[in-house]
Amino acid sequence: MSHKLLLVCARLLAATCFLQAAGARAAVPDGLVAIERDLAQPSSSSAGKSTVDFGKRALSAANFALATQLESKGKFAEALTRYQLAAQADSGYHLSYIRIALVYIKQGKLPQAAAFLLEKEPSFPDSAEIKSILGYLSYRRGQLDQALAYALAAKKLNPRLVANYLVLAQCYLEQNKGWAIAPLVAESLAVRSEQSWYYSRLGNLWTWALRQVSPLTDKESSTQILPFYEQAYALAPENTELAFQLGQLQFDLEDYAKAVGYYEQTRQKAPHTPGLRERLSICYLALQQPGKAIGVLESLLEDYPERKNLYPMIADLYGRDGQWDKAASYYQLCVRLGKPDAQDYLHLTNAQLQSQHPAAALATLDEAAAAYPGIPDLQLYRALVLRSLERWPEALAIFKQLEQQNGQLIDSNFYFDYAVAHEQSGNVSQAVKLFRKCLELNPNNHQALNYLGYLWAAKGENLDEAGQLIARALTLDPERPAYLDSMAWVCYQKQEYDQALAYQQKAVASMPDDPEVLEHLADIHYQLGNTAQAIDAWSKAAATAKNPAPLKTKIQAAKEQLQANLPLP
Repeated sequence: MSHKLLLVCARLLAATCFLQAAGARAAVPDGLVAIERDLAQPSSSSAGKSTVDFGKRALSAANFALATQLESKGKFAEALTRYQLAAQADSGYHLSYIRIALVYIKQGKLPQAAAFLLEKEPSFPDSAEIKSILGYLSYRRGQLDQALAYALAAKKLNPRLVANYLVLAQCYLEQNKGWAIAPLVAESLAVRSEQSWYYSRLGNLWTWALRQVSPLTDKESSTQILPFYEQAYALAPENTELAFQLGQLQFDLEDYAKAVGYYEQTRQKAPHTPGLRERLSICYLALQQPGKAIGVLESLLEDYPERKNLYPMIADLYGRDGQWDKAASYYQLCVRLGKPDAQDYLHLTNAQLQSQHPAAALATLDEAAAAYPGIPDLQLYRALVLRSLERWPEALAIFKQLEQQNGQLIDSNFYFDYAVAHEQSGNVSQAVKLFRKCLELNPNNHQALNYLGYLWAAKGENLDEAGQLIARALTLDPERPAYLDSMAWVCYQKQEYDQALAYQQKAVASMPDDPEVLEHLADIHYQLGNTAQAIDAWSKAAATAKNPAPLKTKIQAAKEQLQANLPLP
């Protein structure tokens, strides 16, 4: 990604820093929650099969259901009574005893819960759930070896209980045995399950655990966690939350094409997912599709017009796409709707300049100067705007003042802009001196290399040095059509027309409608004797040129030459 793109992405991400990307910033797991979620799934153990008659089972079930409702409302004492009645009616149903222990835990009675389960455990030797809770209670009470033993035993009975892996990870971390977690990750992934929840919950758990072992980047963490969410998604491809989590992981892995697919699936069903459209726009930017990025953010703005940070984001993207009029309109909204700082005014000024509205840019700077007097950057932009308005003396006076008083602004780019102002005002000798200063500060300023080189090429002067400068510019930016056009003109002035044509044709391929580039192509064709092709190129140039008269004169002369050379009928 380019430097500019990274800056845009940083702004977008800053707006969604609250977002917890799945697989990257998982919260600390809660053991009791993990147990509750395990219990919500069908048990695979043989423990607790009822041997009582139908009537007692019905009474037990009725009390169990009522107890569950009471527990969900926080009425633990009443729930406990009902669970006890359920257990009395059907003593072979182990889940009643498990729920009694969980109520004790929720009441803060951990020793009582542990004692109760230890009493019941011999009656249910195959209950992975009872051993899992005993492992959790042992960990809570600081009995790490005992917790490990229970969790390992429970895992052997039922390897799909996520709470066991949590207890194991917590114990290993407290015993400084972080190396033991990676094998657990692989082991849990190898367990086959038809339940999507199993893999997604493990993804969250291992994200947390792995980050405790050693600091991992989002990319490193996502690489290890991705297979869990891919397994979960394969089992539940309609699950929007999983699609979003996979988008987050692929985003962190910088596989933006895959991330877009998951994000777009999420967008179809849950377009208001926090952070979704911001990250989707970044993906489109990374895939060099700024138009789609703009569309996504504009849809976000329609839903949340009060989000003022979106206006400069969209403006930035329109500017990147060369749509400066639209960029200026969004920057204008940013200035009008918020409390603009000097940088906001500068962004608006630049967009107005780029969209050929220097008078509007000057008005913006007047407003900015009233709010932020004495800021050098605002003065520099005023010089650029006055230069665009061809008010040379005023522009040059500001450049000179800034050079004398504001060392912080004096860099290669400053001298480039200063030189251009002198050149456009007709003071070529002073412009050359300033271009040389520019290149002294930054020999790789390819804009200055090309500008100075073409300045000489246009006059037919210093052609060897001009060619060297432009060649260096092309080394730094080989595909820039303006630089190809400049090199073609150096060759033209040196009467190396075949080489000139090769460079110019590359320039035209990138800028097929630029009148100056087309005129140069026509001039080269004419010197090569390709009169008909020259006329065609001049005609295209004349169609969009600000002053087509000189081109029409060339066309007329060439047509007369063609007619003069035609054989008699």
